[in-house]
Amino acid sequence: LQVAFRKSKDMKKQPIELREEEREKLAALLSKGSLSVKVYKRAQALLALERGENMQAVSRQVGVSYPTVLAFVKGYKERGLQMLYDKARSGR
Repeated sequence: LQVAFRKSKDMKKQPIELREEEREKLAALLSKGSLSVKVYKRAQALLALERGENMQAVSRQVGVSYPTVLAFVKGYKERGLQMLYDKARSGR
């Protein structure tokens, strides 16, 4: 019995290309040690994705779900490093 394996969407790498100043800013943020957990995980994920790690591996490494990593990628593409911080939300 022979089983053919195809690469699924999860296995594809999501290329994120950070500019040098963005990479430096992320490294500086991570070295501070006084970040919220959300910002820390988002910064870690962006750096890992830029190194070429696939999204599945990044989700395991950072401790978030695969859809969350997809949201990080989308947020970065739409807002740049501002995605590290939550948008202001209106109260009820």
